[in-house]
Amino acid sequence: MERSGTLTALSKFLNFGPALLNHNSELIPRKQTLDDLSLMLLNFQEVRGRYAGTTYEAMFDEVLVS
Repeated sequence: MERSGTLTALSKFLNFGPALLNHNSELIPRKQTLDDLSLMLLNFQEVRGRYAGTTYEAMFDEVLVS
């Protein structure tokens, strides 16, 4: 099966609407969550605590603005 047919079959299987496929039959990614992880994770403080003191600690204070 060619790429276009594969993507069309996949979009039907996953119940994607045709709007998610652009004119080149490529999937168009769409952001599903907010950038502020503290609003998205119920256990944000627990997860953040696991990375305290590591090089990743600062990532939990980032809030991306688009």
